[in-house]
Amino acid sequence: MRGISYPYTFGIGAVVRWPDSVLISGFSYAPRAPADPLYPMSFRGNTAQNMRAFGSVGGKLRPGYPRDVTQHVNVEGRAGIITVDRRAYDITVWNRLAVERKQWERRPAWFAEPSTRGLGRTTPPPPAISGTWFDSSTGLLWVVANVAAPGWAAAWSGADLSRDVRVSSIAMERLYNSVLEVLDLTSGRVVARAEINGWVTGMLPGGRLVKYSVDIAGEPRVGIVDAKLVGR
Repeated sequence: MRGISYPYTFGIGAVVRWPDSVLISGFSYAPRAPADPLYPMSFRGNTAQNMRAFGSVGGKLRPGYPRDVTQHVNVEGRAGIITVDRRAYDITVWNRLAVERKQWERRPAWFAEPSTRGLGRTTPPPPAISGTWFDSSTGLLWVVANVAAPGWAAAWSGADLSRDVRVSSIAMERLYNSVLEVLDLTSGRVVARAEINGWVTGMLPGGRLVKYSVDIAGEPRVGIVDAKLVGR
């Protein structure tokens, strides 16, 4: 085991080739840092080395767009790199040299435009992509998104609204439901779609969904739900 200094605020990532090629998505607060959300990194030494930055935003933030332009990253041998914007249902396919090959903007009624605002007690929570998985055996991309639950306002019942609200005081599991879609990127077709009651916080390989809930005793629970594509 070895420690590696990590000088950026990064989140989601994927290993292209360890340790000298790791693709990290996130953002940096460094002066004049680019808005591009994808950073090829090397972890070969004791300090993570950022080679450069790239992404579909062209190095500039859109008007009204938050600093967080995090992407979900999938690495696959034949397709190269597939990224999905967390705040917009935008899918981009890159080759291994970070050259954009194809972009697809999906705009269903429940995610009709990019989410440019945060949480608020008087408005439904904006949609967000919470997880993706590329199935290399079928060439299909699985995407799970969070959308406002019908009774989303009840999530704020335990928050002290007389002061700055801590996220931990919001019942996030009551704020969201989820939508799972399976996409064929070759044809641009939605192969399957399912609505899920509850807050799915991520996706694991094999179509497994990570679902957060709170039991009747008030204890938080994390469950793994197997999703299967039937009849194809």
